[in-house]
Amino acid sequence: VDEAVRRALAELQLSADAVSVEVLEEESGFLGIGKNAKVRVTVLPEVAESYSEATAESPVITAEEAPEAADEVEETENAADNEQTAETAEYTEADNSEETPVEELDEEAKVEVAVSEIAAFLESVLESFSLSGVNTVNVSVESGRILAEIDGADCGILIGRKGETLNAMQYLCSLIANKTSRSRMRVSLDIGGYKAKRENSVASLAVRTAERAVRTGQAYELTPMTAAERRVVHETLQDFAGVTTYSEGDEPNRYVVIDLAFEDEMTSDDNKQS
Repeated sequence: VDEAVRRALAELQLSADAVSVEVLEEESGFLGIGKNAKVRVTVLPEVAESYSEATAESPVITAEEAPEAADEVEETENAADNEQTAETAEYTEADNSEETPVEELDEEAKVEVAVSEIAAFLESVLESFSLSGVNTVNVSVESGRILAEIDGADCGILIGRKGETLNAMQYLCSLIANKTSRSRMRVSLDIGGYKAKRENSVASLAVRTAERAVRTGQAYELTPMTAAERRVVHETLQDFAGVTTYSEGDEPNRYVVIDLAFEDEMTSDDNKQS
């Protein structure tokens, strides 16, 4: 919307306080990235007369003269002197219409586009939830991964039960990132430091369950976890004497089994699959 208004003001050669703005259409792009907006910019009555005199010789921009921008200008005709003015203008904004197509960019530039689009997507999520506190979005690239983080006073609602909402948002961020690049980019999203806290909780659970397994001589199944959480269990217990771990079941109900290890059993990657 802001871009459409800016372009209209530039053509009319007026400041924002000399016009009124009406939003005619506003549509979000895929996953909230990019917007198409159509606005009507009308010269205020108190400045219309002086503006008409100043622009009597100015050309009127029409859709035919600038089809790629889909500009529409309403003409008003003065019967006395047949002067044409552009007191009311409608503009359509199309984001990135003049930018280089993403598929023509090199990989480094594509990563930059992905980072920008992920940040915009997360900002739009914060806006749609109308959170009252101050929340910030930070997206960076580290060791070939895109790291996104939302932090703030009231962003906990975006985490969801057992991180379900967070995981869904991370999946959408992955879709955004990988639509721009041929090589798959890994995306990690954290909200309010939830993942670090969750990893500590899962590791603690793994140790307690392993101790119980050794004490009782029984195997135990943990509740279904994400692949990242199952990996935490495997890594936490890989050197824990007397137990072995492996995963069973199908997503999204795949879980870790903490079982007794025989003395002659050797730990390998095969029995520690996430």
